[in-house]
Amino acid sequence: MSQFTGVVVLASAAAFIGAGGYTLLPRATYDSACTIKGNISLNSGERIYHVPGQEYYAATKIRYEHGERWFCSEEEARRAGWRKAHRNHHSAFSRSTAISTRSGVAGASRRGHSR
Repeated sequence: MSQFTGVVVLASAAAFIGAGGYTLLPRATYDSACTIKGNISLNSGERIYHVPGQEYYAATKIRYEHGERWFCSEEEARRAGWRKAHRNHHSAFSRSTAISTRSGVAGASRRGHSR
């Protein structure tokens, strides 16, 4: 290894450790407290976040290849330009719509029933 390569490696390691040692990965990647799902609507492109307990939270899948992501707080999601999902509870209409969408009757155009 050349002297220049050694200096670059040491400087990079020092910067990494000095920054806390984990800045190369987003916090949501390693922090289990980051439970807010950031989903992008295929129909409108709108950025919507879901919190635990909301109607479609469990069905929402995070697809990194589409720009979707996890958030550690609602404030973080809002600062990044995402809005909270409007559906907070199950209603008779939304349950029947969700059931027909899952079975393909309503023409589910969402990837993996992602909401």
